[in-house]
Amino acid sequence: MFKMISWTWILAGVVLFWLIRAPGLSVHGQQSVPQLPGAAGIVQTMGLMRALVNQSIDHPIIRQHAARATEHVARGNHKEMALAIGEWVRAHVRYFPDPLHKENLTSPGVMAAAVHAGKKVFGDCDDLSMYVAAMAKSAGMQPIFHGVGRGKQFHHIYTEVAGVPVDPTVALGVQPFRAERRISIKV
Repeated sequence: MFKMISWTWILAGVVLFWLIRAPGLSVHGQQSVPQLPGAAGIVQTMGLMRALVNQSIDHPIIRQHAARATEHVARGNHKEMALAIGEWVRAHVRYFPDPLHKENLTSPGVMAAAVHAGKKVFGDCDDLSMYVAAMAKSAGMQPIFHGVGRGKQFHHIYTEVAGVPVDPTVALGVQPFRAERRISIKV
């Protein structure tokens, strides 16, 4: 027969379901991905990145960070907004590489919450690219991920916004390095 279930248990079930089913997220907001080789690996990684960004664009802290980063830029000047977001991410997140032969992805929402709490935040190129993309998309711009590499391997991911390469790991507005291979995906 039907029994009354308290709202607390329903809410707990919904939260648990979301944590288990949300693609690209773990309980801690980080996913470790076994990397496929070559182009398949970069496509796999960028697909997971896109899912994490699209889950994060309505996050209130990400929207607040995007607004703060671009408050001094004329409304509608997407190139300057993109550069401002890149500078903001560079100022608040320190680059730190993933372990060798492992790809860790940290949700932009988790990074934003840590920055907001005043914690030291670290991430590699894909983490910083997702944070930039989430902020840009929440501000109404269309980001593009670019995976670049030489030979058979891809070594780096950065975000392009409004035709501007936004890579907080290098000087903003500059292509990260000469790439023999490039795979791009709209976020």
